[in-house]
Amino acid sequence: MLSGKALTDSPPTVVTTPTVAIAVVTRRRPSSSRWVESVWDVEGVLVGDQVPSAPGPEPMHAEADESLLLWGGLRLGLYPDQGETYYFNLLSPEPKLFVICTTDPVHQIRPQGVTLSYEEAMGHVEGQEDVFSVPMPPELVRRVERFVLEHYVPEKKRKRKRVEWSGSGTARD
Repeated sequence: MLSGKALTDSPPTVVTTPTVAIAVVTRRRPSSSRWVESVWDVEGVLVGDQVPSAPGPEPMHAEADESLLLWGGLRLGLYPDQGETYYFNLLSPEPKLFVICTTDPVHQIRPQGVTLSYEEAMGHVEGQEDVFSVPMPPELVRRVERFVLEHYVPEKKRKRKRVEWSGSGTARD
């Protein structure tokens, strides 16, 4: 029977998730459609401690028909349980970073988050959010490689036993 005492005398373990500061560069360019004046997309990302921490857009370049905005304040979390998806992302010919955006009436797209997980990105697409993929910067590739090597252990492949389908219900080797 359990009493009011804790099962262990040790303090609870606090797991911290490593994060990386990310800034997203969005670009407005003229549209080739006669119904839409301009189109917004994600041009790229900046990584590291030097990116702005303010969440709003900062103009980087502006002309009559084209502009670049820098969106700071985003954090990329690295989660040990996502190690397999990071591993397969790194194995691809060009590793990607996925930028999740929402629609903004003034700036058209507003970056809300970033992920390395293709599965998470597809979940946002299914939820009707805009997701843009951009090449993963080399400094982020190196950091994610270290993270995967520390936290991801591939599952060993196990041979399943064959089931006898004749109706006896016994397995054979």
